[in-house]
Amino acid sequence: MIALVSLLLLANPYSDMAPGHHYSPPRLSEGLGDPVFCFDAEGPTGDYQIVGVEFDGTYFYLSAGNSENEPNRIYVFDATGNLLSRFDQPSTSDWGFRDLAFDGQYFYGSGNNRIYKFDGQGNFYGYFNGPLNPHRGLAYDPGTDHFWVANRDSKICEITRTGQVLRQCDNDYSTYGLAFDTLSPGSPWLWVSAQELVGQEIYNKVYQFDPRAGTYTGVSFDVIVGGTPCYAAGLCFVPDWDTNKAVVVEVLQGDFDMVAGLLIEERSGSGKDVGVLAVTSPDDYFEKGADITPQGMVINWSSENLDVPTRCEIRLGGSVVYSEDTTLYGLAGRSAREVGFPDVTLADGGVYSLKVFTRLEGDEDRTNDTVALALYCADFIEDFELSDGGLVADPGQDAWEWGVPGCGPGQARSGFKLWATVLDTNYANRANWKLEKEYLCRSAPTWLLFWHWYDMESYWDGSNVKLSTDGGSTWQVIRPVGDYPEDMISPLNHGVGGEPGYSGATSGYQKAYFDLTGLVTPDVSFNLRFHFGSDDENTVPGWYIDDIGGVGFDPDVVGTGEAARLPDERLEVRMVGSKVFFQGSGSLPVRVRVFDLSGRVAALPGKGETVCWNTANSAPGVYFYLCELGQETVTGKLVIR
Repeated sequence: MIALVSLLLLANPYSDMAPGHHYSPPRLSEGLGDPVFCFDAEGPTGDYQIVGVEFDGTYFYLSAGNSENEPNRIYVFDATGNLLSRFDQPSTSDWGFRDLAFDGQYFYGSGNNRIYKFDGQGNFYGYFNGPLNPHRGLAYDPGTDHFWVANRDSKICEITRTGQVLRQCDNDYSTYGLAFDTLSPGSPWLWVSAQELVGQEIYNKVYQFDPRAGTYTGVSFDVIVGGTPCYAAGLCFVPDWDTNKAVVVEVLQGDFDMVAGLLIEERSGSGKDVGVLAVTSPDDYFEKGADITPQGMVINWSSENLDVPTRCEIRLGGSVVYSEDTTLYGLAGRSAREVGFPDVTLADGGVYSLKVFTRLEGDEDRTNDTVALALYCADFIEDFELSDGGLVADPGQDAWEWGVPGCGPGQARSGFKLWATVLDTNYANRANWKLEKEYLCRSAPTWLLFWHWYDMESYWDGSNVKLSTDGGSTWQVIRPVGDYPEDMISPLNHGVGGEPGYSGATSGYQKAYFDLTGLVTPDVSFNLRFHFGSDDENTVPGWYIDDIGGVGFDPDVVGTGEAARLPDERLEVRMVGSKVFFQGSGSLPVRVRVFDLSGRVAALPGKGETVCWNTANSAPGVYFYLCELGQETVTGKLVIR
């Protein structure tokens, strides 16, 4: 069914609509986008500003502007269109929450730059700041635990639960609603409700968007319900309407506001279909040698209870380093449950691929069986608890401080200490502050990762990360995955003016990922700079950085001293912060003793495959170590600064 909708009530397709009320019965048919059900939302509520919709499996939740009165409302309807209850929104914008999202437990809505979290009983649990104002389109992706947002002609953005922008995708249409589809063939898809002005006619259409590729697919349908012209609004996805239909549900604004279910797919309902919604553990960033516990969320889309064989695989390059099978017994139809696998220790740094997938015989849809997660197993993570990590501040005073924060986030991401522009107060005006460190590239792929929190005057003040491969003579800005939130910081900024960077504020600690592969060369050192700048007025807490880690590189000269690099391949000695690590070749155990210049024993770190000497309580000076590897002995010198 392809048709064009002409709307003569209002000529501007970029306006929200609040018309009067009357009812027209829907036309039902069986093609893509055809109405499956429809109910009047304006009549029972008396509210002509219905804009958002979500479905929790039992009830519809509609967000609305309360006919231009305060407070804005959430209305609860049953599946047959009967109004059951209402509760107030905290949003005070003219229309209140626009589109809504649902993560299986909580709802989310946005009337401005804030995205609020609430439950079905009207309890609200705070908010986080998103990149748009408002987020007219809002959808939740259960496979990644991320949100997708858009606002009219903005880019379509993938964001975290703290509002960090991971991706920005080009958007061809004026967006008013988003719905995430995990069920229809080839899924996942993002469905986009949009309205466009062509000549004097307005088209309300729903478009299919591929979140993996970040592009529209070319699939779309016109929205026509009972011949009634309508404006686009909020959208949600219901995978099992009437047990065998997948529909998108859209709020339609016209002569009256209604809610309509539009057909996406009709199934026989007799087949078996299971899949994986998400990898729920581990976190994707950890240090090598840590124990991790793989877990995934498995869903049974079928109506019958099933025993679901499931496997977890971890690969490094093309090699499988971990493979475990388990069975999820008695998984009820139309339900999901977490599945766990035995712990594993990844001894080598690198970028691993973890996959959780179902292996049910007779599964009729294999496209939703697998979810993969990249694991960044760091060769080191500097948590700054025992030392400053060897980072050097420029200028050396009144800028960049290491220690316990008393401002900004109020605490470190882990432990107690971190680096901050200023620990206990706002940064200064006219700042041009640099924090630098030399590292040694070991291998590819090469990644820089860290956690950070920031609050900087939006546009005027900001920061970025820079790389030098010539000893600091020249520097280039490097961009994180998902890019910086600010394309160009104010030219009036004294440090990073005219450059892309972090600016504005986060609502909590966020992870930053930088791919250095191809920018740095194995066995060659490079420098990193954390660069902050401000303009001439207005200051806030600034930039706080913790848990800096590297995949494929190590600190070259780090922390309180340096370790002589030996040509002897029997022993590797490296220093991370205040810790010196001794590791024998292969699995050969090493026994370590440390002496001062007078020949007295200064430390007995012990014996093992990897031995650690913590120099935090050792006096600065020159030390010698003696390492016994089986019947052989290796000696060397350490300088502790």
